[in-house]
Amino acid sequence: MRLILKADSWSNAESEFLQPLFEQHFELSHDLDSDGIIYAHWQDWEWARSLDRPAIIDNLWDPFIQPAIQDTKNLKVIRSDGWFCIANECLWYKALGLDEYKCHIWNRKNFLMLMNYQRPHRDQIWRAIQPHLSNSLYSYHGVGQKIEGDLPRVALSSTWQRHLNRDWYDLTKYSLVVETDIQPGTHSEKILKPCAFGHPFITWAPAGYLKWLRSWGFETFDNCIDESYDLEQDDDKRLAMVIEEVSRLNGTMWDYFMDIETQRRLDVNRKRFYNVEWAHQQFEKYFDTIKQHSNNW
Repeated sequence: MRLILKADSWSNAESEFLQPLFEQHFELSHDLDSDGIIYAHWQDWEWARSLDRPAIIDNLWDPFIQPAIQDTKNLKVIRSDGWFCIANECLWYKALGLDEYKCHIWNRKNFLMLMNYQRPHRDQIWRAIQPHLSNSLYSYHGVGQKIEGDLPRVALSSTWQRHLNRDWYDLTKYSLVVETDIQPGTHSEKILKPCAFGHPFITWAPAGYLKWLRSWGFETFDNCIDESYDLEQDDDKRLAMVIEEVSRLNGTMWDYFMDIETQRRLDVNRKRFYNVEWAHQQFEKYFDTIKQHSNNW
């Protein structure tokens, strides 16, 4: 089966570490005059629709449902319920050798918080967290706040997004993970970094985010972190609860997360994240889905 891709445009089929998997099942081409199924990233869905021929729209990365991007006679939109982000990052991290790293417990500082583009919910936590930044590591590129040891930001650079500075994790007790958005259904690679690197975490994310994460086999830290904030539906109240818990955690001793149970959970998360066999199984299911839809045209 041939998948026809848009020239000069990015798609998961040509991602450096996914393309070999695609090529085990499909011939990849940019020749629009050849027979085959169009395969396009959701941002190219209008281009795919204009061709008036069968097309798979890859909406795997983004959890948001774009109202205009729906199935038609010729278009089939395939979305992820969360598996893609986990499987994709697992394979990328392994390929980059990041699985060889597990943070050392120096814990001279409190939390690590990394934020990129400026967004309203990030502005919100940025204002609220100011009294608690002492002795922590943090960045907010959107407002000019950089962190020592970072790389220059490059738009759409997979290397930059997966940059690991070991000192950030070795020196801090836990991660304060700020998600891409706080709208229901939001999930991204951000929470997977502390899972991969052996770091406890607290999150500023949608309500029910920790429940979603646990549904994929990861463990959270209700043994040592008050995670009741995850149940709060009101965003303002939930943020206040997060900040209150950050304040408490910042006052704990350097070895607060060194207990046996927390270390067990960290180990579970790391092994769950680097489950390459599971990741490959998810992609095999995805390729089967593409073939099934293609057979219906």
